[in-house]
Amino acid sequence: MRDRRGDPSFRDLVANCDNKAYPSVMGEEALDDDLPLARVLDVSGLGTVLATSTGHVDGLDFGAPVDRDSVTDWFDEHLNPSPDGFPAVPADADRLARYVIRALNYCKDLWPWHPSWVTHWTEFADFLGESPARWLEVVGLDKGEGWVMVLQYRAREAEWLFRPTQLDAGRNYLHFPTPGGALATLAGHPMDLARAPSLSPTTRHRLLTEYIHPQLAVDLDAPRHYVPGTLRRVHSPSTPDLGVCRSRHWDLLKDRYTHAPHDQRAWFVACPGP
Repeated sequence: MRDRRGDPSFRDLVANCDNKAYPSVMGEEALDDDLPLARVLDVSGLGTVLATSTGHVDGLDFGAPVDRDSVTDWFDEHLNPSPDGFPAVPADADRLARYVIRALNYCKDLWPWHPSWVTHWTEFADFLGESPARWLEVVGLDKGEGWVMVLQYRAREAEWLFRPTQLDAGRNYLHFPTPGGALATLAGHPMDLARAPSLSPTTRHRLLTEYIHPQLAVDLDAPRHYVPGTLRRVHSPSTPDLGVCRSRHWDLLKDRYTHAPHDQRAWFVACPGP
């Protein structure tokens, strides 16, 4: 039984029912149980998870990070990344990715309501050929240098999917709300943090979907949930230009919701853009 203390705002099914996307509420277009989701995991931000699981998770013949502040250096030491972020020995990277997954499984019931932010796999897959810094940009994460990896799983494994709100984002100034009145199944939309326009026809700026859910109740399985080759090092990421990003995102929202019902179009009048 999971401890419900510390439930986040999105798990209040009474107050937040309009933002519950899965399982879908009656009358809404249902999301498929097998909808594939993508999660860009900030591995360098897992210091507490890796330190907490040390001694409880096997699979390494060398020590785990000694504290939460040494994760990036620890991965650098053992994976010796190239300037474009690829580990020197891919097999070592996959082994460490499996270790990270076991650590997440160990800690999932300690902090079960810590939110996970995800997007549709089919939308994110177009960016896999880009740099890991670009992966962070398209899902709206400004994390600086460090290690990331990509997970893939199904909606039914997440159990719940919610459209994120400002309450979930807290003081994160990179969150951009969704027009009011839109169905929750349409999801939220992360703000692309790229400074310059994307020149690639397949990865040009567009609105991705965005959901939030509690920690998975099921154990992650590396062969099934870890996307091979995505444990990568982010070197010298660009700092987002907030004005440029907000203006571009605002235009994308207007394009998406131009033919939406009146209450959604009215949102753009009531909430003028940047």
